[in-house]
Amino acid sequence: MPVFKSLCCSLFVGVFLSCNITMAQEIETANTPLKKGRQYNEKQAYQELIQSYSIAADKGDISKMYILGFFYDSGIGVKQDYQQAMQWYLKAADKGNAKAMNNIGFLYLQGNGVKQNYRQAMQWYLKAADKNNPPSMYSIGYLYKYGLGVQQDYQQAMYWYLMAANKGNIDAMKAVGYQYMFGLGVKEDHEQAIQWYEKAQKLREEQNAQQ
Repeated sequence: MPVFKSLCCSLFVGVFLSCNITMAQEIETANTPLKKGRQYNEKQAYQELIQSYSIAADKGDISKMYILGFFYDSGIGVKQDYQQAMQWYLKAADKGNAKAMNNIGFLYLQGNGVKQNYRQAMQWYLKAADKNNPPSMYSIGYLYKYGLGVQQDYQQAMYWYLMAANKGNIDAMKAVGYQYMFGLGVKEDHEQAIQWYEKAQKLREEQNAQQ
């Protein structure tokens, strides 16, 4: 049994280290419009892009509101400014953008541009989850697992992790595997743990092959 547990833990570590590129993918998506503009100054390209997105956002383009929030959140083409990011995310969220709701939750979770508030984070994650946003479902599970803003509840954590995992969220798949590995909210089941770790690893490899 110790050898089996060691094998499971090794597999978990391998999968965990291979699966953390979500933000990199978001940045790549945000950068796509700039790839055709390499012939001129990159700073100018960003300025023109942001100006164009701002005009579109002011005309009601919800996706551009979200992207502008992401630019300020990540410091892409502009000085990183969490408060500006929050403003754009709120505008997009007010129009029903689930990604913006999820990112507002993360700002509250981390205390970036706002006072850290786990309960507010949970409320925004719930709003995003209600719109079928898998990352927010994973984050709700995370808050329940660690008792952040809510009473610690491993069963609720497992419920939300499974919700996200069944929608293809890799971080949630790893989390489900971890719950099974150590019997958190479920009966300890190493075979189930390995299956979820392998599922996460396979999906990541498939995504990497498509890049």
